[in-house]
Amino acid sequence: MHPCSANSPAARLLESTLLTPADDCSHFVLMAIETIGEAFALGWRVMVRCSHSREDGAHSKSSRECTYRKELDMETLVCTRGRAFPLSRLESRLRCPRCGGRNLVVLYQPPANTTAVRHP
Repeated sequence: MHPCSANSPAARLLESTLLTPADDCSHFVLMAIETIGEAFALGWRVMVRCSHSREDGAHSKSSRECTYRKELDMETLVCTRGRAFPLSRLESRLRCPRCGGRNLVVLYQPPANTTAVRHP
């Protein structure tokens, strides 16, 4: 019996708790992606941009604002940091190759097609 069919125990439980009617049963499960290995396997992309501005001044070689932007290679990140490296720590480990600043912003982009999974 399909878990979302109207007569299944799961559907009756949902209806009895008034969470969601059986007709609206979802087949999607939200997952927390915490490591670069998980992000790589799911086809995520990672972009960085330097947020070094004139006000950061004292540590820079130039008084101009840095506009560095680049997509990082996820496979290289997995090779150099390891599959278990936390996404939340990546920003603190990077330095801008143009100005040398440590004020990089990391932007993660999940794939549009959520069913695509890479198998390394």
